[in-house]
Amino acid sequence: YFAGPLTLKQGGNAVVGRLPIFRENNFLGFSVVLVKLSTLLTAAGIDSLQNKNFVYQLSKVNPTTGKEQFFLPATIPHEKRHVATVEVPDGEWKLYVVQKNKEVIPFDVLGFALLGLVLSVTAGVFGGYLIRQPQKLNDLVKEKTSQWIAEKNLSEAIINSMPGVFYLCDRNGNYIRWNKNLEMVSGYSTEELKLMHPLDFFQGDEIQRIKEKISQVFDDKGGEITASVFTKDMKKIPYYFNGRRIDFKGVEYLVGVGMDISDRIDIETKLRERTEEIQKLTAHLEKIQEEERTRIAREIHDELGQQLTCLKMDAAWIAKKISLVMIFDF
Repeated sequence: YFAGPLTLKQGGNAVVGRLPIFRENNFLGFSVVLVKLSTLLTAAGIDSLQNKNFVYQLSKVNPTTGKEQFFLPATIPHEKRHVATVEVPDGEWKLYVVQKNKEVIPFDVLGFALLGLVLSVTAGVFGGYLIRQPQKLNDLVKEKTSQWIAEKNLSEAIINSMPGVFYLCDRNGNYIRWNKNLEMVSGYSTEELKLMHPLDFFQGDEIQRIKEKISQVFDDKGGEITASVFTKDMKKIPYYFNGRRIDFKGVEYLVGVGMDISDRIDIETKLRERTEEIQKLTAHLEKIQEEERTRIAREIHDELGQQLTCLKMDAAWIAKKISLVMIFDF
């Protein structure tokens, strides 16, 4: 199907040829060719013919308005008794030839016929070219589609093989990509995640912390944080998140991963509790040791005190006896 001529933004007019492309009865798109009107007229030879006996005009019915449009500067008189037309195939075009004089010059008639033949052949060649293009385009589309599907499957396989959750969102908080782990952990479906914001997974003071961290990532290109995620059934799970800012086709995105740190939190809690128990046990042992030292010192003091007292009394008695013996000897 041919449309136009249409006005181009870069200037001038062009004719658009379109042909639908199907693959296994599935519509894939259109094969499109754009031909400048000046190129078409040059190929048809209309703009190069300067004939003093005939005036040429090219027209086409506008499919929107249903009115006939003319594309050459020549004027077609309302009285068309002296106007001959040639309908060109593969485009619903009409070529008008207006006889300036009523006398018919055989050479000019021959030129007119030749012009119609050239235009028809040009349109036929152009149409044949378009007919051959769909197969080439289908092969190219098939090749590129296979490559795109293979790259897409590889990308999804890599993302879904990550042990944690993967996420890609824009500055407005819209999720662009994520892996299956995010759906499994959060309990939300694909359609629900499309409508969610990253802050929807947090509660309390952590919402502001996460919001500030996201802003930091977009400003400083990176960041990390530990926070508790609330699933769809309100299960609280501690997570470690990191993020990096990337620029793709002029748009900024945040890409990152999150890791469940429940096991690490449990180990840290148990280690802290064990450390506290050891500290309490150490303090208790020190207390027992101090009490034992005090008890031993008291026992030593009491035992030695008694023994020393007895020795002192015995020494005093012996000294008294020795004094009496010495007196009787004298």
